[in-house]
Amino acid sequence: MFGAALRFFWILSLDNRPVSDFAGMYIRSGMFLKGDYSMFHDKNYYARFPHMTVTVLYFALIRHLFANGLLAIKVINALLSTLNIYLIFLISKEVFNSKKSGSTLHIFQQFIQPLLHIQQYIVQKILQCPFIF
Repeated sequence: MFGAALRFFWILSLDNRPVSDFAGMYIRSGMFLKGDYSMFHDKNYYARFPHMTVTVLYFALIRHLFANGLLAIKVINALLSTLNIYLIFLISKEVFNSKKSGSTLHIFQQFIQPLLHIQQYIVQKILQCPFIF
């Protein structure tokens, strides 16, 4: 619970608007909702880098479902990151065959700076982050 509270405090207290590729994907999701699919054709950026298409569509879905799409995306990221804490507990408990080891990594996972810091970014790979760091 502390990990969830920390993540929600982090995302709600920071002014964290999308920048760079994430800003582009967020802007394009609005275009997609208006029926403009040109970003996926010819030599456009998202046509050349199709792995970003899913994020544009994900942002579009969230923006369609929620009045404040950006806040909804941040909350979803915080929930997924909190789920990561629990998954790390389960995996470490299984790997080390010890509930104590699982609990230790579970507590450590709540405070790892890169995982907490990533909350301010709008990323589609948030479930992969604990396995990268």
